[in-house]
Amino acid sequence: VKCVHQVPSAALMTARHKRTFFPCFPATVKCFLILSFLNTSTRGSLTIMGPTTQNSTSLSSSIFSNPCLSFEEGDAHSNTFYSPNYPSFYPSSTICIRLIEAEPDKVVRLKFIDFFEIEPTPRSVECKYDFLEIRDGRFEYSRLISKLCGYSIPQPVISSSRYLWLRFRSDTFNQHRGFKISYSFIGSNPVSTIDPVGVRYPRELLENPCLPFEEGDPTAQIFYSPNYPNTYPSSIVCERTIEAEPEKIIRIDFLDFFEVEPATTGYGCPNDFLEVRDGQFGYSNLIGKFCGRNKFPSHIISSGRYLWLRFTSDENIQYSGFKAAYTFIDKPATVTMPELERCYMEVGGVEGFIVKTDIQEEIVKKTVELNIPLDCMWKVIVDQGFKIQLYFETFELGKPNECDSNYIEIYPEKTDEPSRQHIFCGSIAEERITSETNVYHVRFMADSRAFNKTNFKILYTSYRESKTVPCREEEYDCQDYTCISMNLKCNGNVNCRYRWDETECEVEETAFQKLFKDKRKIIILIIFFFILTGMCFSFIYNCIRKLVRDHKIIQENKRKSRESRLDQLGRKAQSVQQLSTMPKVLPKRHASIDSSERSTSPELHMSASATMLHQSSLPSSHYTPKPVDLIPIMTESKGCGTEDTSSHDDPPDRD
Repeated sequence: VKCVHQVPSAALMTARHKRTFFPCFPATVKCFLILSFLNTSTRGSLTIMGPTTQNSTSLSSSIFSNPCLSFEEGDAHSNTFYSPNYPSFYPSSTICIRLIEAEPDKVVRLKFIDFFEIEPTPRSVECKYDFLEIRDGRFEYSRLISKLCGYSIPQPVISSSRYLWLRFRSDTFNQHRGFKISYSFIGSNPVSTIDPVGVRYPRELLENPCLPFEEGDPTAQIFYSPNYPNTYPSSIVCERTIEAEPEKIIRIDFLDFFEVEPATTGYGCPNDFLEVRDGQFGYSNLIGKFCGRNKFPSHIISSGRYLWLRFTSDENIQYSGFKAAYTFIDKPATVTMPELERCYMEVGGVEGFIVKTDIQEEIVKKTVELNIPLDCMWKVIVDQGFKIQLYFETFELGKPNECDSNYIEIYPEKTDEPSRQHIFCGSIAEERITSETNVYHVRFMADSRAFNKTNFKILYTSYRESKTVPCREEEYDCQDYTCISMNLKCNGNVNCRYRWDETECEVEETAFQKLFKDKRKIIILIIFFFILTGMCFSFIYNCIRKLVRDHKIIQENKRKSRESRLDQLGRKAQSVQQLSTMPKVLPKRHASIDSSERSTSPELHMSASATMLHQSSLPSSHYTPKPVDLIPIMTESKGCGTEDTSSHDDPPDRD
């Protein structure tokens, strides 16, 4: 008791760490607090726990057994409930929960009465110690409307449905007088009166809690985490893109405080984080992922006129979030890189093509001159209720299998890295791809080395699933539970997965047209044509070469024949000349020797001489000379050219 009287009463109400004032055993402090509550209640006795003085006796016993009774039940007749021990100090280490349910087609309205005193958080708007938590729904994980503390009476709270979930919590230290609340059931809520930012948001805030982040205050150029300055909701993902004026860049500064669930491992931000990328898409260069408490991130400056931001929270722990302001500033003088035009295209309709030639020549020229990669995006949008099918008719990358040099990516509505569905950087691409919604994004990236050699042609088709609603008259049934526009039938493009829209048209085509519609047959025909052409060329070449060779042989034979005749004529002329000068001429005795066998060789002369000698030896009765031609007989002579006849006798003359 002596220890208690040494502490001023003001210290009991303001000091957070009471034990620093009590050098006593903790049980003494506990006893003092109980006595203090009993003493302070003498001003109104225990009737403060009930709505009327008639209930004071009945409630006195239940107050100590359940201090949350005034909060959980309150006064059902007047639709009022209180903080525990109201209007005296609420007890420490208390957690009270209640659910208010309105009639069907009604919503709940809360109004704070008399005063509102819950321990505030010094130098912060977050309610960390004692607070009243209000959620729009039946459960503790329903959307948070507000987390209240301090000394200001809050504005009325209106639910969006027939339920409100409330929780009052106090810690082990400072306690205050609490609050008194009346509730009523009214018609549908057109506007919510609770605004964490300070501006009355329309009811769509309840449907889209990301509005403070996605839109914020455009006039003041400020945006907030969802439900700021109260704790942001769990399991939420909010995205936005900030676009500056031409020749400007963006700067982001954080105001008041920055409290996003810190990493438990000491590095990275695996749980809740603010992601900032230097560009207009979720795949742009990452500037950083920010999380933590009691530490402001340094200001963020973009390199161009776009910044892409995403805030993500998990399902576990939530904090108060952040408030950020963005400004547009001039580019620093050190930045010499000229600003490139945004390579972004939107296409739509029942069908169409995505090709490289869609890219503006000015953009291509600048990227080549600056030797920087070309990064382009096509956004395909079709009618609501329809989906998109992509068909790669041509896919040829300049640097296949080099994913850092060139690739094609497919994204759904969101264009961040976790949402990416496909990436093609090899030599082939998946033939057909289908979307889940009516929006698809196709991204093409290539450096200057690969761009010129790259070629692609993608056919997109708008289709509708017919599992629940059959194909209409103006639609064509692809016979795979999908419907396309009737105008796409027999248009030369394969819009159905199984080619039924073009197969039925082939009966009207000739065999020649069918043959040339198949690429493989065309390739075989081309190869056969080259082989046949080569064979024909080889045949013609060999024929010409043989004709030339035969012609040369004929000409050579003619030349030799001509030379032979000339030589014979020359020899005959010489023989006649010699015959005229010969002193003696011998007749040719052997008539059987054909004139064609005449020769001037010595062997023939010797044979002829031998024959004549043999004939001269025969009897005269057996020899009948025939008329013969006279031929000159060439003999060797050492002097006068006379024939040597010493070896045989001349046959007798027959005149």
